[in-house]
Amino acid sequence: MAHLKGSQWRESKRALDKKSRAKAKHFDYEGSQEFVDHYTEDADKTGIVIGSALGRISLLADQTQVNCSVSPDAPRHLAKAVVVGDVVALSEFENSLMVSGLTERRNVLSRMRRDATRRSYLGAQEQIIAANIDVAAIVTSAQNPPLHPKFIDRYMILLQHNDIDTVLCLNKGDLATGEERRILDEYNRLGVTTAETSAVDNTGIEKFKDLLRGKVAVFVGQSGVGKTSLINAIDPSASYRTGEVSTSSGRGRHTTSASTLHMWDENSYIIDTPGIRSLEIWDIEKSELQYYYQEFVPFNPDCKYPDCLHLNEPLADCAVKQAINQPNGISQARYESYVKILDEL
Repeated sequence: MAHLKGSQWRESKRALDKKSRAKAKHFDYEGSQEFVDHYTEDADKTGIVIGSALGRISLLADQTQVNCSVSPDAPRHLAKAVVVGDVVALSEFENSLMVSGLTERRNVLSRMRRDATRRSYLGAQEQIIAANIDVAAIVTSAQNPPLHPKFIDRYMILLQHNDIDTVLCLNKGDLATGEERRILDEYNRLGVTTAETSAVDNTGIEKFKDLLRGKVAVFVGQSGVGKTSLINAIDPSASYRTGEVSTSSGRGRHTTSASTLHMWDENSYIIDTPGIRSLEIWDIEKSELQYYYQEFVPFNPDCKYPDCLHLNEPLADCAVKQAINQPNGISQARYESYVKILDEL
């Protein structure tokens, strides 16, 4: 079955309208129309954002890294709104190169972040991780930390919702057993592009580079799966700091504290992101979730009820449930993943 892009997964006008509203929300910071109006299409000079801190923006301009301040003529909140991967307009101000605006984003990758402090009244907030992405590599590891398919499913939903193409990378392939490779093959059967790599012995690195060359790629995944080690293997000159998995918890330690962009070949960029240990799904209706599981789609029309959620309906009335563990059907693990996420929405 062909791997479907995000826009092909929703069948209703209501779902498509909801997606459009979600994208509009990404581009309307603090409800400020002033910022939206400051998008520019005719910048004489542009740069791609590497990172930002303390009001200074690091970027690549003409393949050279420079640090810039925001022009005094720009919207006051521009410095806080810019994220890694943004293409910004540059201008000369008092003999210095400054950021004067932001070109319109093609897409964003974001997640919900909850403030863990008891005094917080903000609840969940959207955190934009990166912008203008061609492909996202979901990096997992065969061991240390172990492979978690349900975590992969969550990231796949998030990426499909943002119309971002996906590559699933099984790193630490030197530690893989038949079970991890079986799981990788299962996603490949669903049409997901997959790769197996090892940053230890460089196995699969060249093939992985071919999948990323000429693109802006973002690496996402749990802490400790080896995203930063992969970048060092792809471009040894990068020399980013890496860490070990905690021996007490078996979880990865955070070595990347903020998203950063690295150019490793001509027109080829990798955005490294902080590892996370949980991922919340939001902005998707219960009735829409099934369309993010493409193996459900061929069976949906045969369900007795058009609004079937494939949950509490009798087995005789639900074609999706009947297809579980059948040849060319739906795996039990994927169905359980669907049920778990459905319960959280």
